[in-house]
Amino acid sequence: MSEAGPDAELPSFWRLASRRKSVQRGIRVSAIVGSILILINQGEYILAAEWPPIWKILLTYIVPFSVSTYTGASMKLQELRDARSEVGIDAAP
Repeated sequence: MSEAGPDAELPSFWRLASRRKSVQRGIRVSAIVGSILILINQGEYILAAEWPPIWKILLTYIVPFSVSTYTGASMKLQELRDARSEVGIDAAP
């Protein structure tokens, strides 16, 4: 994504959230945080050599991915809005 200058339209939240950098960061955070949470929350299954329910595993990785991606996109959008307001261009709230 190139920012062409102060007159350029702000990208949508979804465009920022689907950027390669945002997705890669979300995957890294999800892999680390999700794995730690699996050990904490599903440790009894693991110690018993059983598989936890698949929906619990999926949610344990989806939640940190979603939080990381949402936070990154929100921060970037706010940064772009702040930059526009510093040069005197009204940005929608």
